[in-house]
Amino acid sequence: MLLLRRMFSSAFPRAGGRAPEEVRVLDVRRVTKVTKGGKVLGFTALVVSGNLSGCVGYGYGKALDVPSAVQKALEQSRRTRIFLEQPADVSQATARQTITHAVKAEHCETIVELRPARVNSGIRANRNITAIAQVAGIQDISAKVHGSTNKLNVIKAAFDALKLLETPQDVALRRGVAVFHSDSSSS
Repeated sequence: MLLLRRMFSSAFPRAGGRAPEEVRVLDVRRVTKVTKGGKVLGFTALVVSGNLSGCVGYGYGKALDVPSAVQKALEQSRRTRIFLEQPADVSQATARQTITHAVKAEHCETIVELRPARVNSGIRANRNITAIAQVAGIQDISAKVHGSTNKLNVIKAAFDALKLLETPQDVALRRGVAVFHSDSSSS
């Protein structure tokens, strides 16, 4: 897996105007298109990028050479970014390290289950989901892939699952109740 570090200023800028971007190239393949005049060689690239604090996207690019394919995929990953909201109360256990609840999503014949994990348990997942979690800044997560393990389908199913995540505040607002915080220090 190729790891590239780049700086960009378009999404979620910091005080200095630039935010760090973590990029993972998951797959580069040589493809051939057969035409009347012969074979045309090309390359495809699958890329995941994020800012290590909850913003993550994926892209799939095709070109006649590898750098152009990676660049196209990187540009597409910036356009498909999603932001993973964290609970407002940071004192909640594992608020910044894992997801808030278990989710399950499918894309084509691929089913992805994402589950929260204990603190310091690490990332236990398919290598593609591991790359997504790392560039999103998720430190503890457990995941399982059922059915097809095609890389692009796993990525799309994982992003569908991440879009289903809700914070406790979202659930409380939808149900019309207040969020209850138990204070363990006063017994």
